[in-house]
Amino acid sequence: MRLWLRVLGPVVGVAGFFAAFILIPGLWGYAVGFAVFFGCSAICDWIWRRNASREEIQRDLEDRARNTSP
Repeated sequence: MRLWLRVLGPVVGVAGFFAAFILIPGLWGYAVGFAVFFGCSAICDWIWRRNASREEIQRDLEDRARNTSP
């Protein structure tokens, strides 16, 4: 259940970014879109961390350390 929450936040954020970009003209569309994207991602990460056990957080940190980008 918690994994889908980590994936769903950025996906909803991207959809919100494009919706704001289409509905709001000019630079305000970009600004609102980025705010929606970062807000959705941050809220979902906060909810996940609040509900995750210490073991899940430790596994997540180990996985991020193992799978770093070059």
